[in-house]
Amino acid sequence: MTIEQLGALHFIGFCANTSPRTYLDYREFRVCSGANTPEQSAVIVHATDEKEVRRRTIFLKHMLKNVMKRKPGLITVARSVRDGYTPRELFEQIEESVLRTLNATSDRPLRVHYDSELLGGKGGWPRAHTV
Repeated sequence: MTIEQLGALHFIGFCANTSPRTYLDYREFRVCSGANTPEQSAVIVHATDEKEVRRRTIFLKHMLKNVMKRKPGLITVARSVRDGYTPRELFEQIEESVLRTLNATSDRPLRVHYDSELLGGKGGWPRAHTV
């Protein structure tokens, strides 16, 4: 491979097709491509950026103001980094924005629990393997 190809592979990374709870005798890895590959999804393929994350966070806040009136007892938030759906370089911004928005639209403070088998732990998979 050329230096440019290796750089692109490093940027894209490898994603696990299995989780600690779902693999049997082996774990399968592949080049991260996300779940929105052409001809495999009805979702339009596009690359998101920080500006889009901020715009969608504002939309989420407006939407949650109506939903949170019902005071849910439990909310589950998924990262979707392991399978390549969420961009690794933006997952922290997305997660922080979602949690901050949930906290701002609720009448009680959030209590966040990270699953004990969360890949990469609380800091996340990309942070667990920095070069």
